[in-house]
Parts: sequence; C-alpha cells; structure tokens
Amino acid sequence: TSIVQGLQLRNLIRSRLEEVAGQIPGTVGFLIPDRFHMVYLEYARAPHALGLHSVTGSRIAMARTAAGNAYTAALDEDVASGMLAEMQRENPGDAAILRERIDANRAMLRERGYVTTCGVWSPHISGIAMPIWSPQYQTYVVVNIGLLSAMYSEARMFDEVAPALLELGGIIGALVQNGEPIPAPIAQDIRPASIPNKNNNTEDTHDLEAGTGRTRPARILRAADGRR
Repeated sequence: TSIVQGLQLRNLIRSRLEEVAGQIPGTVGFLIPDRFHMVYLEYARAPHALGLHSVTGSRIAMARTAAGNAYTAALDEDVASGMLAEMQRENPGDAAILRERIDANRAMLRERGYVTTCGVWSPHISGIAMPIWSPQYQTYVVVNIGLLSAMYSEARMFDEVAPALLELGGIIGALVQNGEPIPAPIAQDIRPASIPNKNNNTEDTHDLEAGTGRTRPARILRAADGRR
C-alpha cells in the first residue's frame, strides 16, 4: 500500500541521514514545510554532537532555520512574496528576517546549490540546507545539517560540510522522485534553550530542546507553493 511504501521510503532516508551523522558532529534532518514552520520528518544525530538535540516531529520557525531559508529561496518569487505577506500579518518579526535575507539566499542557492545560516536561530548554531523538489508533496522538501558555530565557521562548512550535504541531497532527491509521501509525525515546537546564569554552578548548554507549544499534525504546503 502507499502507507507501507511511504514508511519504507522513510526508513531509507533515515539510514542515509544516519550515515552522514556518523561522519559529521552535528544533526542531519529531512524536513517539510508546515505553513510558516519546518517539521522534521526524519532526523539523525552524531553520538558525539554535544549541544544539538531535536526529535522527529520537531517544528521550528521557517525564518530561523537554514531549512526554512533554503525552502523560501527555492520558491517562485511571486509565491514567496505572497507567503511573506501572509506571514507579516501573523508574525512580522519572522517576515522581516526572511525579507532581509531572501535575495542573498537566492543568490547562494543559484551559485552553490544550498543556503547557510549562522546564528539566526541561536547564536550557538549554524546550519546548511538544500531544497529538493518533491512530486508527491508538490513543493520543496529540505535536507539540513546543524552544527555548533564554535566548531564550524561558514568557511569550514563550505569546505567540509557542503560536499556531504550535496551528495546526500542528490541521493534523497532520487528517492523522493518515485516514492510515496511519508506519513507525517505529530509536530511539536522547538526553541533555543535559555543559557544558564554563569553565576551558578550549572554548565552552559546550547541544546535545541522541545518546546511546550501545542502539538498538531503538520499541514503540508502543496501546489500553491510554486517551483522556481
């Protein structure tokens, strides 16, 4: 059945993410859009990736993640403008972040095939992401790698992480071209953890933790998203 095929595709994607997570000390995700957020359909984390935590179903604001910046950069300009206008009514702060970055993101996507963000979601986190057109969802899905900024500058991401991301994106792109839609998990908001006061004895942590926002099923943006 289509559900079984979707689960099989999900397992294949997860295994690919885990392979990359075994090579790079960060998190590797496969995400879909959910209105003004991105949702992790699959997720892998290197065992030694300190300070980076998320789970399948985690939901993060589109404007504040490399995945969301890559997704919006891939959209047709008129579609992206319409989405930003709607976002402006509900979350003007996030709309302003995307508007400020979208031209540079589009240029980077054209030139390199991916988009990077440094310190947008958290000052301690950098991200690199590649959008992939999905015939099943009729929109872009995204492969994303998150890293600690203290370990990876943008130059180091270009030299060491981008080749792995582009190879992973090519493999997953081939999988999703003929696969069934993946059953979506229940989405839950995530946000940067607060940094403990240095006057106490608790060590600083920079975890991506599950938030307490109301959970709900992901609503996939479909054909209206447009394709560049």
